[in-house]
Amino acid sequence: CTTLVCCAECRVSRLCWCFFFFQAEDGIRDAQESRGLGDVYKRQLVTGGSGFLGSVIVRQLHALHAAAVFVPRSQDYDLRHLANVQRALADSRPDIVIHLAARVGGIGANLEHPAEFFYDNLMMGAQLLHEAWRAGVEKLVAIGTVCAYPKFTPVPFHEDDLWSGYPEETNAPYGLAKKMLLV
Repeated sequence: CTTLVCCAECRVSRLCWCFFFFQAEDGIRDAQESRGLGDVYKRQLVTGGSGFLGSVIVRQLHALHAAAVFVPRSQDYDLRHLANVQRALADSRPDIVIHLAARVGGIGANLEHPAEFFYDNLMMGAQLLHEAWRAGVEKLVAIGTVCAYPKFTPVPFHEDDLWSGYPEETNAPYGLAKKMLLV
């Protein structure tokens, strides 16, 4: 059970980063532990691997000497489309998928296009989850977001708080789409 503890001075962006970092640390440890067969390393697919958090995870995987780390770029693999998800999996043949890709745009964009943010993020995650299963991927680590937590979650956040209410309205489309991957 992961608990997010931040100081009283935290700002929203720092909370988001802290949450992602703690969740990603678990994913990196899982990825490292799953390499356990001597020198046989697992192939990693990291969606969103060129983003803020993804680039850190990719650097960590390289530091752990992962044999192959594939980072699909959105201009080449638009993961909102099933054919591109299938192609990314076929091109990389991963043992482990770490899913960080997301369509984000800030409060204004979320308010102007809530359906698009919900749909795009849901499709990326749900299709990747299903196609990874169909491709025989050993493990998929879906990174969550603090935006999935209820609007009035007490600080410090706890994982159990995730299910105790509706997210803050300006982040709800993105947050709910990510929350739906917790199956």
